Amino acid sequence: MSGDGVSGNKVGRLLAFGVMGLGAALASSGFADRAAAADRRGSSGGVIVSEMNDVQRVKLVLNKSRTFKVDTAFATIVAGSSDIVDVKSLSDHLIYVQGKQTGTTNVILFDSSMKQIGILDVEVVIDTGNLQQNIRTSTGGQGIRVSASEGQVVLSGVAADAVTAERAMAIATSTVAKGGSSSTR
Repeated sequence: MSGDGVSGNKVGRLLAFGVMGLGAALASSGFADRAAAADRRGSSGGVIVSEMNDVQRVKLVLNKSRTFKVDTAFATIVAGSSDIVDVKSLSDHLIYVQGKQTGTTNVILFDSSMKQIGILDVEVVIDTGNLQQNIRTSTGGQGIRVSASEGQVVLSGVAADAVTAERAMAIATSTVAKGGSSSTR
């Protein structure tokens, strides 16, 4: 083969180093995500217990929503960071939460006398399964894997060629620009 070709190993390293640089730059933005389709593992039935000291932890996928049944009627609902989640009261026993940006925050519920009755700790994550599918569909390749590690999206594997590697990086970058961070291994 002539000196103009790019070996698969070099393409894999290109992908790894390119996204590592992107991950390092974006990791400093402070947005952590577990980057898993963890929405389905979130809470036990979406029920928030009504004791003040009991904290319910849930994961939401970025730009997805969930509803949660509250055991005790509440009058006021407050989101710790409205940049991360959008919270709406659907009734005095039902709340709607949508992930707007990756990160963590909490939602606190109060009764009519402003007594705290529940806390929902929320982590908004990127849907790595969807990102994986987008990369496979767009590049036609199976060699690039998407996972999560220590709060970052990770691209790994070997791309078929430089064009495939660049396309995968572009897709991951556009996803990261919408609220997450990325890296490679």
